[in-house]
Amino acid sequence: MGAIVGRNGAGDKAGLLHPNEAEPNIAPMPPTLPFWLAFVTTVLLLVGSLATGWLRRRRLHLWLGPLTMVSLAIAILLTEQLLRRYEFPQEVLRVHLWFAKAGGLLALPVIATGVWLWRSERARLWHQI
Repeated sequence: MGAIVGRNGAGDKAGLLHPNEAEPNIAPMPPTLPFWLAFVTTVLLLVGSLATGWLRRRRLHLWLGPLTMVSLAIAILLTEQLLRRYEFPQEVLRVHLWFAKAGGLLALPVIATGVWLWRSERARLWHQI
């Protein structure tokens, strides 16, 4: 597996240029903390949304579901910012993007059936699948 390297090719032993050790004329690594916060928030909201859905705690589920999608969108935007600044190993990126796109696409029928379920009990089975 290759290292994550800044677009300028600079990096330390792990392939990263530490922001405090930036060379002159080389942009420091953008902070990854916002991405990680959005990622962890998304995972926690997803777990909460799944649990409240299975436990039929509808009121909380109706808040957590949309918040999960908003958090996912933020995590995706922050990921794209990192991708513009750094070169990731192509084989790792190719696999990751396939799963990320599949996960995003699988959210669409969950959202659609959730809206349908809000209007009609007949959608329950489809929403649970």
